[in-house]
Amino acid sequence: MLHNWIKDKDLLNGVQSPIPTLGGKSVLMKPLIRIFDHCIGEYVLRIFGDLFLGGNRFHTHYNNYRIERIGNEKDRGLISFYRAIQDPEQLDYLIRGIGAFSRPGLVTKEVFEDFKMWRRDPSTDAVDSAILTYVVSKYSRAANRQDFCNLKAGEGINIGNLRRKLTPLTRIYRDVQFLNGGYDKPFNQLVHREDALIYLDPPYLTDTDGNTKETEGYDDAFSTADHIVMLNGITSESCKAKVIISNYFNELYYDYVRRGLLNCYFVGMVHVSSSGTGRKRPEFIFTNYPIPEYVLPPIPHDFRYYEGEK
Repeated sequence: MLHNWIKDKDLLNGVQSPIPTLGGKSVLMKPLIRIFDHCIGEYVLRIFGDLFLGGNRFHTHYNNYRIERIGNEKDRGLISFYRAIQDPEQLDYLIRGIGAFSRPGLVTKEVFEDFKMWRRDPSTDAVDSAILTYVVSKYSRAANRQDFCNLKAGEGINIGNLRRKLTPLTRIYRDVQFLNGGYDKPFNQLVHREDALIYLDPPYLTDTDGNTKETEGYDDAFSTADHIVMLNGITSESCKAKVIISNYFNELYYDYVRRGLLNCYFVGMVHVSSSGTGRKRPEFIFTNYPIPEYVLPPIPHDFRYYEGEK
């Protein structure tokens, strides 16, 4: 156990996540990074692509600069935010711009709604889009970048703390290639490479009353049909890359497991954000290559209790 703890610590950069994000990936960060690192070392891989970047947890926290790194995200404001951090001059402008909206109570619900629209508008300057994206994330309920939270807006933003959090990331992000678009373009470029690891974290599918449904409420929807196209690409004979997909257990994905096309592994328990009760559910990864048991987290003794909470 001590050896594993030291190894996990060595794999982490020891910094904070750059932006408030919705979801339970922080709980899964360490086991997933351990899985990534094993895969990269075992198969001598040279490039790692996180193609549904979201909160950018893995390029932030995973201490591995021996490989090329790609981060792709469809949300223009998020990518503009990460790109601004790469450049010290843009980072200074970014922090000063966020500071203009940091005073408690300055941003109202009406202003917040305008910011939501402007941050993704192609005509908005890239760094201004980054500024608005951070403000919207900071002042939204559960960091979902959708619903205004008057309490958070009333607390304001501590710019000193923000500068201390973001400044180390300029060095960490310096070699990351940040792309703005759908996952499919970088996926199609990487999928034929035997030296690539592709991580996919799309909006999840859930099983309800025997039906597999897509998660609603995302700015960029990802339908069941989109999942099928993605899964067929991963399981095709032309796919040479190692691929890891995060999702809840669902019948669509498990059909690929039953047919021997994918492997399924438990990676941890995550809070169900919408429940408001602290309820947890199991999260899985689906892979096109086998992962040895010693790399994976243990399955909790009360797993079946949680499994019944779907």
